[in-house]
Amino acid sequence: MPLSRRALLFAGLGAALAPRARADGPTVEGYNAVVLADPGELDVEIPTSRIEGRVPAALVGSTWLLNGPARTRVGDWTMHPFDGHGFVRRLRFTEGGGATLRARFVRTPAFEAEAARGEPVYLGLGSLVAPPTRAGARINRAAPAPRNVANTTIYQWGDRLLAGWEGGWPFALDLDTLETLGPADLGALREGEALLAHTHLDVARGRLVGLSPVLGAQTAITLREWDADGRVVLQRTDAIPGAMMLHDFAVTPRYVALTRNPLRPRIGAFIRALRGRAPLLAALEAADEAPGELLLIPRRVGAPVLRLPLDRPTFTIHYANAFEDADGRVVIDLCAFPTIGFGHEFGYQGPDLPLDPVLAGGPAQALVRLVADPVTGAVTRTDFPYPGGVDFPRVHPAREAAEHRRVYAAVRDQPGASFPFDAVAAFDVTDPARPPQVFRPGGAPDTFVGEPLFAPDPGATEPDRGHLLVPVYRPGATTLLVIDPARLAQGPVAAIPMPSTPYGFHGGWMPA
Repeated sequence: MPLSRRALLFAGLGAALAPRARADGPTVEGYNAVVLADPGELDVEIPTSRIEGRVPAALVGSTWLLNGPARTRVGDWTMHPFDGHGFVRRLRFTEGGGATLRARFVRTPAFEAEAARGEPVYLGLGSLVAPPTRAGARINRAAPAPRNVANTTIYQWGDRLLAGWEGGWPFALDLDTLETLGPADLGALREGEALLAHTHLDVARGRLVGLSPVLGAQTAITLREWDADGRVVLQRTDAIPGAMMLHDFAVTPRYVALTRNPLRPRIGAFIRALRGRAPLLAALEAADEAPGELLLIPRRVGAPVLRLPLDRPTFTIHYANAFEDADGRVVIDLCAFPTIGFGHEFGYQGPDLPLDPVLAGGPAQALVRLVADPVTGAVTRTDFPYPGGVDFPRVHPAREAAEHRRVYAAVRDQPGASFPFDAVAAFDVTDPARPPQVFRPGGAPDTFVGEPLFAPDPGATEPDRGHLLVPVYRPGATTLLVIDPARLAQGPVAAIPMPSTPYGFHGGWMPA
């Protein structure tokens, strides 16, 4: 099929090539059907008669949450999935072994404007709203921004849910109805200030920990902590030399830990972005020629940031957890890339081309343990082998900022490929030589696995007493698997069918 001039202008020669599905990988059609699914808002009763297996009694009354991009195709224009509108799903386990599903869009100004006009309005991080022609560039430069779509995380804080996004305030939602209540400043965020989509809960202290970065020739990072009453109990700002990418971090009793992901602008693309002829993501690249660096930000005012050298580039998007061992060393489990690219995440090629699952697939990230001595500055690294990418790492929620034994993650079986994920795995991080437990749902090649969440049994203290909740996506259908983590390789004890929903980013779990 010949490509339009607009597609060629947008995507360039490389993206103008036809999608390159592997014989043993996802099909272009199946992958796009999943990522671009658009069921609209949902209220669905799921009776026990439709559920395969039996929902464990320990889950009754609890709630699974998921946020991610939807309505990514606006009119005849495909936005970068990072720019899709927040779509929050809430599945509640009911008495008798059934479930109820509710799904709502986060009704941000960007969503409301585009729902009314049926076309892109707000300029995206990875996508424009008009072609990069002379006339289109004027439209792009005049488009409102930032495009806060609140599509990345969802978590309960106090009596409401917060839907997070990287470049602005979170949006508050009603716990029951999922009605959008509006942007939330949490009593501290300043106008124009962003809060990272990922926040972390220090379970022992009952504190919410968040970071607000300001990027530039140096990166200013404001660390804040809120107590259970919503009061800010810690605030400090530190300047880190150089531009860097932040998405997530880890917390220990004394530190916030994160790797420095150095960036630099691609000058030509940056100028095109300023002129409305390229999206911002296309103007960035990883500065991966130097070894990495680990940052330890003290969770108190006055102490300096520790900058510890690493032996290789360590670009981190997601962290599993961190803690401090008996010797005071900081132990961090994370998913590290050797380098990262920008602009083609999820296989995005431009507004007129399908998402390419091969373009989405590399390079692979690995589960890595860093052990850092804050006194000597020494850092050791241990990799946990797996053929393909390992990401969306989670631990037992009660172990946040405390020692854990297992990391649960979505994984890719294809060697060297980072995405899309096709299995779920459990890694015993006390024994790097032990192969992980792995479960691969049937239906390949177009079966995709999302972020696993651990739902502990009420009152249980053993590390495996609970269930994994794992979304699985296929063209035309989505299923939530309930898996006994002690027998992960045996597969689900229950499979809960849902309408086809788009591939999600991050979720949460609320006990009964």
